[in-house]
Amino acid sequence: MLLPGGATETGMTPDDTAEAARQSLPRPEVMCPPVLFLASPEAAGVTGERIVARDFDAWLAAFGSRPRAAG
Repeated sequence: MLLPGGATETGMTPDDTAEAARQSLPRPEVMCPPVLFLASPEAAGVTGERIVARDFDAWLAAFGSRPRAAG
């Protein structure tokens, strides 16, 4: 499962949302790095994971340090 990590700044943000709150929302592009990773050969065998795009760098570092099954 790939989640953005909360609400994102999109055209669906209510008009009455305070500007300060809008500025703190991640851009939709936060999804790009994990999507590209998941579409790559490096992601072979990734299953049953909950990946939060906002925390993708930390997830990827932890994933990279896990032992891999021989194959």
